[in-house]
Amino acid sequence: MPKVWMYKTGTGEPELFEADAVPTTGYADSPKAAMGKAKPAVKKAEVKKPAVKKRARKGGKFVADDPNTPDVNEAYEK
Repeated sequence: MPKVWMYKTGTGEPELFEADAVPTTGYADSPKAAMGKAKPAVKKAEVKKPAVKKRARKGGKFVADDPNTPDVNEAYEK
């Protein structure tokens, strides 16, 4: 029968068990997990949605962009 190394939770001391007699609690399969130093699960990065631009209106009609001011877009509100 194959043997399995398991690490005691809290101390990280290794112990050898028969594969069919591995304890389900009090032991971990890696020394870092047994010592509580395992890396936390990686969370998905939150994706920010781009800001929705709102068209500028004057009297219910869209405002056009002024070509004389290339660095400012008057067609959209800030």
